[in-house]
Amino acid sequence: MKKILLVGFLFLTLTSNFAQIEMGGWRTHLSYNKINQICDSENKVFAVSEGSLFSVDKRDENMEFYSKISGLNGTVISKIEYDYKNKILVVVYRDGNIDFVSSGGIQNLPDFYNKQIAVKKTTNDILIHNGTAYLSTAFGIITLNIKKKEIQDTYYIGENASNIEVLNTTILKNKIYATSKNDLYFADVNNPQIINYQNWTKIDNLPSSGDIKSFQAFENKGILLRENKLFVYDNGIWTPLDASLNVENIRVSHSYLFIFTNNKTFYYKDNLTNKIEIKNLSSLIDGIVENKTQDLWFCGDSRGLARYKNEQADFYKPNGPAVNIPYQMKFAGEKLFVVQGGRWASQFFREGIVMMFENNQWTNISNQEIVSETGKRAGDFMNIAIDPTDNKHFWVSSYANGVFEFKNNQFDKWYNFTNSTIETIFPNKPSAYEYMRVDGGTYDSDGNVWFSNTSASKSIKYYNTDGTWGELTHNKISKIKTLSKILISKKNPNQKWLLSLRHKPGVIIINDNGTHLNADDDQVVFKTSLKYKVNDEIRTFSP
Repeated sequence: MKKILLVGFLFLTLTSNFAQIEMGGWRTHLSYNKINQICDSENKVFAVSEGSLFSVDKRDENMEFYSKISGLNGTVISKIEYDYKNKILVVVYRDGNIDFVSSGGIQNLPDFYNKQIAVKKTTNDILIHNGTAYLSTAFGIITLNIKKKEIQDTYYIGENASNIEVLNTTILKNKIYATSKNDLYFADVNNPQIINYQNWTKIDNLPSSGDIKSFQAFENKGILLRENKLFVYDNGIWTPLDASLNVENIRVSHSYLFIFTNNKTFYYKDNLTNKIEIKNLSSLIDGIVENKTQDLWFCGDSRGLARYKNEQADFYKPNGPAVNIPYQMKFAGEKLFVVQGGRWASQFFREGIVMMFENNQWTNISNQEIVSETGKRAGDFMNIAIDPTDNKHFWVSSYANGVFEFKNNQFDKWYNFTNSTIETIFPNKPSAYEYMRVDGGTYDSDGNVWFSNTSASKSIKYYNTDGTWGELTHNKISKIKTLSKILISKKNPNQKWLLSLRHKPGVIIINDNGTHLNADDDQVVFKTSLKYKVNDEIRTFSP
């Protein structure tokens, strides 16, 4: 049974009492934990986190959130940039859709989205110059007339107008420069025939070697980032800049040049004579300067969007889930639990995170909280079993690392092949802790918790109320690949229904006759299809 995961999926809730919205209304729940891009307008700073957009008002610090519900025409944002001339925010989505956001509303330009092309439509960078937006794409440069909200031209700058992936563009002394992974091109930005590839020139005397990441114009000079090293371009001459730094990214904002390394951030203002280090912030990846106040804004720090002044920072971080991947969701009353999965043939190697929404607030149990206690990886969380008497006590199954128990909404214990009946596919090997493929997670009416264990000799495991682990023994539930959820019938709690996927799709029905500690009277049936009756018609359902 094929299952499609939508990365960047919107968490949607519909219950008016639960989400405090009107009956039949929708509300989005998006992650804002990984802000990777910012830009500003006259009064707002816009930020993108995992493809989601929000803003902070510079005057009153009010936060505003944008989504399809508020009028956007896409879900996963690739790049944003603001046009001060026309007072419009240009929003480009991963699929090529384009929105123009202004005080007058949102206007969509779907032409790029609708265009049938063989290459990806992701935009790598947006440069805005004199009312034109230059989009760096996988095949060249698309220009937009922002005022008219339409596509102007497409520049194919490779030899014989061939496709070249452009990483970014910049304007330096009336020339537009375009970077690719290996080369740097330029053309006269005012040339009416700039669309012709023959009017683009490749610079031959580039310094150093390795991949080019960016080329930015700063105070009438060019700054090249190549293989983590910086070089200044001035009248055809290249000179190294801060050769000791291992640079990850650069950004020019007004009269500031920001330099981002893997653990430090620096900036130059107006010229390249005085380098200043940013204090008390970590893991920064993008930054801008507010032109009027000279306040600096940064993203990348886990505490959120940072407004930096006098070596101190104020942080803005909307409440939300840890990530935008709701692989499995489960309610306990009005408390929602979410985990990001996952697996198909094998695990997805996603961090083990538990997200909970209650009383209009998200609480996230991070992967670091768990790993710091276990000393081992915790990932690929599949399902949640919630104690029916206490929703702060729950269990999470992992398709790699066994079972994790939580009490009072905090990590408590880790169960694996050394302290439970859980089995690993590769015992006595270093990888043993990565192949305890557990799913399911269901309470029975007596308070025992049931799990499935893929490829194990005994595929059903349970945790008894007395704190011991057990397992069901039967040849029909042995060495089964890709086991999934367990359901326990309310009409007949002796029956456990186990879903088998991929290798041998079907449903395994187990009747333990109310004596799960005694396997002698167990009955097991494997069904590849189920028959059911609609009126007088017998129909067949196949998992």
